[in-house]
Formats: sequence, C-alpha cells, structure tokens
Amino acid sequence: MKEQVEERLRFYTDGTAPRKNLDVMHEVMEEVRKEIAEKKKGSENETSSKKRKRSSSSGGDEEEAEKKKKKKKKDKKKKKKKKKSE
Repeated sequence: MKEQVEERLRFYTDGTAPRKNLDVMHEVMEEVRKEIAEKKKGSENETSSKKRKRSSSSGGDEEEAEKKKKKKKKDKKKKKKKKKSE
C-alpha cells in the first residue's frame, strides 16, 4: 500500500502512471499463495516425520476446547437421530 501511495505521488510530480489496484492485488495474492505453499511444505515434513506431542501450554488447552465442541456437536446429532427414529 505504501508503494501505491508513493507511485501516486510520483504521478503528480513526474507524470508516471501508477499501477492499477487490480494489478497490485493480483501481485499480493501471488505472494500470499507462495507463502502458504511454503508453510504447507514445511508443516507436512514436520508432521509426517514425527507425531506432535501434547503440550501443557495454551495450545493444548485450545485443542481440548475444540475436542469438547466437537463432542458436544456429535452428541446433539445423536439426540436428533434418536428423536427421528422414535
């Protein structure tokens, strides 16, 4: 974004045309896709070689909370199925 502002200022001083917003957004999307691909490659190598150990840090608490949510949702589905079958 800073680059876009600078380009627009150059337009006023020099008359050089700035890039279009659409072009800039396409460039940013490509950069983000590359970063995501690199992260996926790194995480796949990590998880495939070793299993993650459960830690006592806050990450473990988040996992537990997520598991509880899933279990609660699963229990709700079971209750619905039971009611339908009756």
